[in-house]
Amino acid sequence: FNPGAMTLQRKNLVSLGGSLIAPNAEFSNDGSYTNPKVGGLPIQGDNGPNGGVNALVPNFYFIHPEGDLSIGFAVNSPFGLSTHYSSTWVGRYNAIDTDLQTISLSPAIAFRATEDLSFGAALNIDYASANLTNAIDFGTIGLGVLGPKLAPSLGLLPQMADGYGKVKGSDWA
Repeated sequence: FNPGAMTLQRKNLVSLGGSLIAPNAEFSNDGSYTNPKVGGLPIQGDNGPNGGVNALVPNFYFIHPEGDLSIGFAVNSPFGLSTHYSSTWVGRYNAIDTDLQTISLSPAIAFRATEDLSFGAALNIDYASANLTNAIDFGTIGLGVLGPKLAPSLGLLPQMADGYGKVKGSDWA
C-alpha cells in the first residue's frame, strides 16, 4: 500500500501468499414480526444454518529494483464477503445469499531520491462483483395493497406467497 517503500528492496522480490477466511455467522431470532398494519405476526422460519462461507484469498507481489528506480506489481483482494442462508430462515426477507468479491491490480513505480527519501506512485485497477438475494413477501404486499377482503381470496397472506429477488452486478474502476 506504499509504493515508495519498494526502494528498500535491493533484489528482485516475488511474494505469493493467501489468507484462509473461515467465518462463523450463526443467527438466533429473538422476536421478528410482520408490520403491525398487516397483523404484526411472528415471522415464521428457522435460524438457518451457519451462514459463513470459507474462502481462500490469495495475494501476489513483485518488485524489480534497478538502481534508484523500482517497478512493482501487486494483485490482492482488499475486501469481500460471502454468506449463505437457507430460503426458510427467519431473515430471508433481508438476505439469503450475499457474495461480494474484489480484485485489485496495482502496477507501481518508485524512485529513491536519497537514502532516507523515496517517492512512489501506483495505479489501482479494481474489479468488483456482487450478488445479493432475498425473499420478497408478496403476501404482505398484497394484503397491504389489496386489503383484507380481496388479498386472502387471491392467496395473498403474509409469509404465504414468497417471491425471490436478486441483484447482480460487476464493474472495473
